This record gives sequence, C-alpha cells and structure tokens, in this order.
Amino acid sequence: MEKNVTANKGMNYRPYLTEGDQYLKAAEGGMKRESVFTPEILYNILGMAIEKYCMARLMYKGTLPDNHTFLDLLDSMNRTDPLPRDLSEELAGLQQYQEICCIDLYSRKVPDRQAIVSMIETTRKLKTFVKEGLGTEG
Repeated sequence: MEKNVTANKGMNYRPYLTEGDQYLKAAEGGMKRESVFTPEILYNILGMAIEKYCMARLMYKGTLPDNHTFLDLLDSMNRTDPLPRDLSEELAGLQQYQEICCIDLYSRKVPDRQAIVSMIETTRKLKTFVKEGLGTEG
C-alpha cells in the first residue's frame, strides 16, 4: 500500500523529472558507445530513468510506492493514475531481467542490444505519459 503524502502533493516532483530526463539521455547516448555502455549497464540506467519518472508522477499526485521494483512502481501508478495497458505491460515485462528482491528467487538476465532499443522506446513512452499528467507544470 502506497504512503499518502497529500500534505506535500505536487511538491518535490521536479528533481525526479529532471533526473529521469538525465538518465534517459545517458542511455540514449550510451547506445553510441558500445564498448563502455554494455546492455547490462544500459538496462540499469534505464531502470533508474523509469523509477525517477514514476516517482515524479507519484509525488505530483501526493503518494509514494511501498517499494521501488518495476512491479511495485507500476502498481502504485496504476492505483493513482492508470497507465495505458500497453505501456503497463511493457514496463512489467522489464522485471524479467532482474529478480533481486527475494533471495530464494534471485536472478539476473542480461538483455541484448535490441531489447535495450525497445526499453528506450518504452521509457520515452513513460516520459510522455508522466509529463502529460503534469499538465502545464511538466
């Protein structure tokens, strides 16, 4: 269950939005530097962008998620301001690459570069969704 921070509704979301933009830009640029930015590194950078965009929208709405896994963030987002179904499914699919919260089920799978291209597109869609939800403030 997400925490209600209604007293601060709409406040403090801008740093998350800025950081999301910076992480996405880093991943996009990283695609041009394959020797430095491996798919595993790009996946983690995109994960940070996704987390920051979700947190921006949640903070703007005056709520917080229980945890910061893709699925927990999606659950909180969908409770407060439902994502389009296709975007929600794409984001949920990213969880397959890392199951790191449960020691018994710990697993990591390195995505290939084509998967990273798809992840960048998904992150761009999330960025658009989040910024549209902020109206003229985004």
